[in-house]
Amino acid sequence: MMKHIFLLLTCTFLLSNTIFAQSNQKEAKKEFNEAVDYIEEKNYDQAIYNLNKALNISPKFEEAYLERGKLFIKQHNIEAAENDLDKAIKYGNKNKKGEAYFYRGYLYLENGNIEQAIEDLSMAIQSGYKNAEVYYFRGLTYHKDEDYSNAIMNFTMAIDTKYDFFHAYHDRATSKLMQGDYQGAIKDYKTALKHKENSAFTFNNLGKAYMKISDFQKATENFTLAIKEDPNYVEAYLHRGNAKNNLEKYDEALSDYRKAKEINSSSIKALNNIGIVFLKQSEYEKAIDAFNTVIEKDNKLGEAYLNRGLAWENLGKFEEACRDWKMAKELEVEKASEYLKDCE
Repeated sequence: MMKHIFLLLTCTFLLSNTIFAQSNQKEAKKEFNEAVDYIEEKNYDQAIYNLNKALNISPKFEEAYLERGKLFIKQHNIEAAENDLDKAIKYGNKNKKGEAYFYRGYLYLENGNIEQAIEDLSMAIQSGYKNAEVYYFRGLTYHKDEDYSNAIMNFTMAIDTKYDFFHAYHDRATSKLMQGDYQGAIKDYKTALKHKENSAFTFNNLGKAYMKISDFQKATENFTLAIKEDPNYVEAYLHRGNAKNNLEKYDEALSDYRKAKEINSSSIKALNNIGIVFLKQSEYEKAIDAFNTVIEKDNKLGEAYLNRGLAWENLGKFEEACRDWKMAKELEVEKASEYLKDCE
């Protein structure tokens, strides 16, 4: 009789434990669902509060770790985000592991941990998380690692998944540009612009691609479009100045360089390029003044010494020219050795 009573007590105890666990799970799920509602309202602090409650009730609740980790990323709380994503991977099923791997891979990419980022993004894909974004970010990671072939392959997979993915077209173009496929880059930048008409950055990069094939007129047109989108785009003014310089439109080039300097008074590139235009216009004293200002701001810029030396030479001041070329050589400017032959 005692044996039967003991068995009955044991069964009752197990049943009560099961009911208690189910009750806890239900309460944790309730807190989680409330957190999701707060996330949709962009009330992230309250969402985190509810997720904390859910995890206090159910410490292995993988979805709660995943959502809280994503919120910590939004709040730039990187250490807390990584900790939650680690737990989401530890406790999650295959599908949720994939999403957690994706976000952790994204964090590794942001922190410059290239090898770990590639590993986690690849694990996300292996776990079945195969949306356009995971291929895109793996492409970005390979691009940062200067593995442009793999970058292009992943951007292509992102595009295959999402045909109007502006950033994937844009960044695939940039990888092609780095690989020397200038026509391919031009095509992709143009396609990117079809999916996002207003992009100063893309017009600027398309202009740079045209510069690579010496189509300075089309380069100028695209730099102009970039400036139209962003009138304070210093780099676009500098590049358009370079294109006009190559078209021998020196006054227009000078105007662009001066505009860049007006927007950013500390732009050494603008000052140096102004000096180069004066040099091409045979205004050697003005060139020297410009290069003097550049060297005052950055006395390690070998190109400025090289070009100032050319201005000195054209004024018949060979001692000063040789001194500048010697300095340019010390600063590892290759052309300096050629000019120094005349100083021997």
